[in-house]
Amino acid sequence: MLVSRGLSHPKEFGISDYNEDALYNEQDSSWFGISDGVGSALFSDIWSRELSQAVCQLKAVPGEPSFDAAMTAARQQWHSKIDW
Repeated sequence: MLVSRGLSHPKEFGISDYNEDALYNEQDSSWFGISDGVGSALFSDIWSRELSQAVCQLKAVPGEPSFDAAMTAARQQWHSKIDW
């Protein structure tokens, strides 16, 4: 459940619906997932959202198994949300 509020500015003027950056936080958690997506990559908006959510939910720390698990979970969710 998203309980935080994020503010961002779209990269292209007049296209406010498209932004590849993401912020995620769950209620009663001190963990935040923040991702700055790559504008030139395909489906980076989906990837950014899924990665920030997985990092937060799994309390992932870079260099530890929890981060590998978050990357795997994010990759699976990203893949399932693309209309191939």
